[in-house]
Amino acid sequence: MNIERRFLSLPDGKQVHFRMAGRGPAMILMHPSPISSEALLPAMSVFSKQFTCIALDTPGYGLSDDSVTEKEDLWGYADAVVHVLDAFKLESAVIYGAATGAQIGTQFARRFPKRTRLLMLDGAGHFTDEERDTFSNGYFVDLTPRRDGTHLLAAWDSSRHLSVFFPWMSSRLEDRIQSGPAPINSVQDHVNDMLRAGPDYRIAYWEAMKVEKHSNTAQVEVPTLLSLNAGSMMPVS
Repeated sequence: MNIERRFLSLPDGKQVHFRMAGRGPAMILMHPSPISSEALLPAMSVFSKQFTCIALDTPGYGLSDDSVTEKEDLWGYADAVVHVLDAFKLESAVIYGAATGAQIGTQFARRFPKRTRLLMLDGAGHFTDEERDTFSNGYFVDLTPRRDGTHLLAAWDSSRHLSVFFPWMSSRLEDRIQSGPAPINSVQDHVNDMLRAGPDYRIAYWEAMKVEKHSNTAQVEVPTLLSLNAGSMMPVS
């Protein structure tokens, strides 16, 4: 698979970084928080055989500028995807999203159904109000730089445990992830992405959790495929 890495200038002068591979109809791919389009390489290796894959770094993550002003409920992130389609002169595309990317895809399909040929959601679930309360209290660590470097330990601790428990700060047996701890290099990559996003890494992450519920997904009126990676941390619901 031959992958090109490029930057796309948006109308406001900011840039979106993306990876591109394959031939055929366009497919926009969006990654989980707080990482980058690098996480989508396995998906691209499969989909690029039939599609022109355009894997985006979500604005504010990876190497993309934070170009989104309307962050609530991810609507501004959906608009950012439209700017990408416009730049490529695409009337529509297959929209693929994993985790946070799935929620951005959902909002995109709700706001722009005619520009969504097919919606593919990987790891899209349903969080109860109680679960969201848990996430709002302790799930997101403070990455404000501190002289003693304790923000680095916080990033490492949450990144490592994210592959052991969901939510990561749990120690309950029923919350343990069956796939087991991620390789050290993968944990380091996750930490690097968190630090690159900075103290605001939680923004799209949290907004995605807020809209990750059946009542929101039910608003989608385009053909939709839901899947769950066997190694996903998402609970089946």
